[in-house]
Amino acid sequence: MKDNSKSLLERVWIIVKKNILVSATLVFVVILLIVSIALVGITRIREKKAAQRAYEALSEEEKALLNQDFTVVKDGYDFVNRAMTDYLNALADNDQAYLKENMFSINNNELDNVEVKSKYIDRYDNIVCYTQQGYENESFYVYVTYDIYFKDIDTPVPGIIGLYYAKDSLEKYRIFKQNNMSSLVLQNFYIAYMQQDVQDIYNQVSLKYNETLESDEELNDFMLSYQDIMNNDMVALNEERERIAAEQAQLDDDNANQGPVRERVKATTSVNVRSSDSETAERLGTVSEGAILTRIESKLNGWSKVEYEGKEAYIKSEYLQVVDSDGNAVEENNTNTQVDNNTNTNTNNNAANNNDDGEKKYVSAIDNVNIRSEADIDAERVGFAYNGDKLEFVEKLSNGWTKIKYNGKDAYVKSDYVQ
Repeated sequence: MKDNSKSLLERVWIIVKKNILVSATLVFVVILLIVSIALVGITRIREKKAAQRAYEALSEEEKALLNQDFTVVKDGYDFVNRAMTDYLNALADNDQAYLKENMFSINNNELDNVEVKSKYIDRYDNIVCYTQQGYENESFYVYVTYDIYFKDIDTPVPGIIGLYYAKDSLEKYRIFKQNNMSSLVLQNFYIAYMQQDVQDIYNQVSLKYNETLESDEELNDFMLSYQDIMNNDMVALNEERERIAAEQAQLDDDNANQGPVRERVKATTSVNVRSSDSETAERLGTVSEGAILTRIESKLNGWSKVEYEGKEAYIKSEYLQVVDSDGNAVEENNTNTQVDNNTNTNTNNNAANNNDDGEKKYVSAIDNVNIRSEADIDAERVGFAYNGDKLEFVEKLSNGWTKIKYNGKDAYVKSDYVQ
């Protein structure tokens, strides 16, 4: 009986000890929760006060950025949908007239990109416009989703682009890209873009894009090489334009430097007459000092085509002088004089483009331009400059080229493409 009582007392004590531990633990947890809640409350109060102070420090324009309604509307405005559809169609068709008319600004580099890409784009389809109210009155942020079909590829590629559609100073709606937006509009655009609804749209397009490439190996290979293809085509396009410009410049020079037809000239010394414009050409004869001839053409290479014994022949231009009907010398701007003038002009240009203290000077590419090892369109292409790139200036040459430093070496670009 005594042992049983002891055993019972021991069991009761064990239960009590356990309950004490549990109760202490519960009390400790409750205390922690109370402290945590208090700390969170204090932190939130501090954060709220800090946010309020930051808000009050904002200008009225900055407050307007935050107070705007950024509700996203799907295909809510027919005229916006039409404008975005026409814009994408213009990209596919390389309709540069439309782009110049309806975009707030588009430069030659962007137009070149449109021209190159349009060779591979068949069409845009499944166009959907998600709009938010823009920062300015009657303006819109537009997130345009689409499927783009490339030529000779059956699977469409999903894509998205964010644009600003607003009125310009003439009250005409135009499409603004981000680099055309004012600083306040751009800030507002970023706030609008970060809204969860907009992020969801971008994430859905991104997910669909990745799934599409994973499902089509041919398309995936094309997209991996797409940017390199575009860059190579841009280089080829620029080289072709350089060649055409050089040919036109040569034609203009030929026309500008061609002497008057049937011009009277006098030999200033005894000089050989040859069958072509070369000192190694067959010698047809000699004319004496003071002999009067008819010049048919003054060539850029320093020779003159003249009439000699009823035939066309050639004499070095430096030994001829233009005369009037009485044989008296008249003023003329010959090739040598033009070269001297060009040299002086270049000297002045070089002085104007270099500081007296030897600081480096730079020119900016005003269009995409090839960089070559020599001042010749057939010379090796050692690099490529995009519109806006800075290039270290060395010298402007009289032959239409500008000498620069590129990767520490002398190189050349066409002067028409830099300023």
